[in-house]
Amino acid sequence: EEEEEEEERVVLQTLYQSIPFNFDTITTRTGAAVTERRATAWIAEEGIGALAYSGKLMPPSSIGDVVKDAMRSVERSIRGTQEDESVTDFFDCALCNYYPNGGAACKFHTDPEHGTFWHRTTCVVSAGVDRRFAFRPIDTQWKDWDHNHSNTNHNAEAPSSSSSPMVIHLFSGDVVQMWGNCNDHFYHAVYAKEDWNRNNHATTTIQERISLVFKRAIHRGAGKRGHGIKGEGRRARRRHAQFHYFKNYDTNDQHVENQSLLPRKNKNRGQSENPTTKKQTNTTTSNKPSRRRQTPPTRK
Repeated sequence: EEEEEEEERVVLQTLYQSIPFNFDTITTRTGAAVTERRATAWIAEEGIGALAYSGKLMPPSSIGDVVKDAMRSVERSIRGTQEDESVTDFFDCALCNYYPNGGAACKFHTDPEHGTFWHRTTCVVSAGVDRRFAFRPIDTQWKDWDHNHSNTNHNAEAPSSSSSPMVIHLFSGDVVQMWGNCNDHFYHAVYAKEDWNRNNHATTTIQERISLVFKRAIHRGAGKRGHGIKGEGRRARRRHAQFHYFKNYDTNDQHVENQSLLPRKNKNRGQSENPTTKKQTNTTTSNKPSRRRQTPPTRK
């Protein structure tokens, strides 16, 4: 047991050091702003944008070799071709969750934008202390999905009613695969540790858990994958270009405003003129004959 516990510590430490976790402030359904009890991170391959999650927009960080190796291993496992190195890479991004203690949990929810921004096939990889992972029907009952009564999961806790949660225990190294319309018909949640209480006392030594939710971004045309990142859109680039157009730096590296860089149109002639040049008053007398009617001389 001590060797297994030490291995779990090494795995957790390796993952934690290779993933840029952060405790963010999110907006709840009631509109309240709270700090998450678990840390999160969004990592993705180059060209994939942000993830909209829990009322926040998470910009991506690069995927490290540790997570990439885990992705390829899971892909080979779910295809049943563990020794086939020619399997095409499928997952290209991941939502990472760090549960620092047994009290950190995740309420019932569905993963957003599956089928529009993200592929419907996802895999959840568990590391660290075991946790209860639950599914609950949204608008259906379990009897609507129980097509094979003989195939039972010995790690699952049978629901007490037709719509109560189905609970399974996930241990370090376990993988949950969700595909098709799973997120359309079922909520899922991560329960707090059974032996956790308000005094932060627990019977087990390791309380930390890390989950990796592997995803695949969907191409939405024009090379777009994922959400746009704030400050990198067309409007932001235009404002950035205008700022540098208006501002210039002299040879002494002092910030100055160079008005001469901004030619403006002469509304009368449609030509550019220097705005620093003062307008000149036209005082030239025209040589053209006057069009005023001449009074004929009177006869004497």
